[in-house]
Amino acid sequence: MYCPNCNTLNDDSARYCSKCGEYLEKKALEVCPDCGTERQNGDEFCNICGYKFADGPTPAQTAPVTGSFDAIGDTNGLNSGNGGGFQSSPSHNYGSYNAANNREGNVRYANFGERLVALIIDSVILGVAGFFLGMVFVAFDNEGITNFLSFIIGIAYKAGMEGSSNQATLGKMAMGIKVIGPDGGRISYGRAIGRYFATFLSTIILGIGYLMALFTKEKRTLHDFIAGTYVIKK
Repeated sequence: MYCPNCNTLNDDSARYCSKCGEYLEKKALEVCPDCGTERQNGDEFCNICGYKFADGPTPAQTAPVTGSFDAIGDTNGLNSGNGGGFQSSPSHNYGSYNAANNREGNVRYANFGERLVALIIDSVILGVAGFFLGMVFVAFDNEGITNFLSFIIGIAYKAGMEGSSNQATLGKMAMGIKVIGPDGGRISYGRAIGRYFATFLSTIILGIGYLMALFTKEKRTLHDFIAGTYVIKK
């Protein structure tokens, strides 16, 4: 093995150069793809067969790509008919949501704390809106109308904003998180409305539906599972 620093020939088992002390495994060896001869000191041509080296690393330096494409999805057809594909690095550990990993890049699921703060912000906003709404309709002295309008405002605010291009309520926007669908993109208004109604189920079971975000792999709540949605960091 030649030292990449002083070009001294060392034993293949040596880790450091016997002359200058350079770490011998610091650089990957570049070899001629035709005859397998090692490239010396950045030579432009192979000393044995005359092959002209490229400026960058030769194909021989590139490790073969093997494994499955399951971890990040196969939306581009890279796994079709070739028996191989790419395998995502386990260090990312972004969960099992294939479409999000493929479409959004290295996504991170919104944690329970971020979602809780967003919920508190949204609750304050809706509480203030409900207060002014009650002031407006106090003259009618009709609690039924006020409750109905509050319900409509809740749907319009949460479902409307999560189904919009923002994909988030004001609380979620403040926390830098958004709601995505099974395909990793914007959810429809119909799905957003279904998700809104599913939050009632998460609430009436003593809030356990919300607490599920603490224990599930993708930090999903019960209403996320029902609506098929995910909440990710932008």
